[in-house]
Amino acid sequence: MNYWLLLDRQQAPAMSAFMPYLHESEFKHAQRLRSLALQQRYIIGRAVVRQQLAVQLHCSPLDIELAYNPYQKPLVKNHDHCFFSISHSQQYTAVAFSSTVIGVDIEHIAPTIDPALLDVVLTTHERPHVQSATDFYAYWCAKEAILKAHGTGFLTNPLQLHLHNHQDWTFQAELANQNFYAQCALPVTGLMSCVASPLPLPDLPPQGWEVLTFSLPKVIH
Repeated sequence: MNYWLLLDRQQAPAMSAFMPYLHESEFKHAQRLRSLALQQRYIIGRAVVRQQLAVQLHCSPLDIELAYNPYQKPLVKNHDHCFFSISHSQQYTAVAFSSTVIGVDIEHIAPTIDPALLDVVLTTHERPHVQSATDFYAYWCAKEAILKAHGTGFLTNPLQLHLHNHQDWTFQAELANQNFYAQCALPVTGLMSCVASPLPLPDLPPQGWEVLTFSLPKVIH
């Protein structure tokens, strides 16, 4: 199991189509979110995660137990070789699934970069390799994806992570005595993506991203 999905939530059906995949507690959590956009993002993301995991684990989506580590990384309980990661940017949601720990990040590429962000994200060694906004977002996504695979996200200072850029937005870094590999791509125009894992990933061309059609099957009871 090693694949990633890109969802355009603007093409999603009515929210009622996703409700059979959520527990009551998840539905109540969605209702507490401050905007309809955040509610939609949570409901669609959680429903798709449950649906995809159910296919892999041969069970009902509602039988899957999801939890969080101390850094709020989502986990699949009672399954040691089933991992996922999720990211959102504007109308898009990305979800990556793997048999080893994995991290995913997507970011829309802004035409200009706030200079303050350079100081937050890039080390002095990395700055000479960033010649454009696209380069910057490749580094940003790679760092966030690696830190999500590590399990801490940006609660770990991204400046503690020193990326080695090999070629074509392929990165390697060491964190806590563990090697991580990251591959960035542009699955759609203006959207940077990255998938990271302790295992070297295959080359990830734009067509490596699968766009989900929202043809969700009925819930298995």
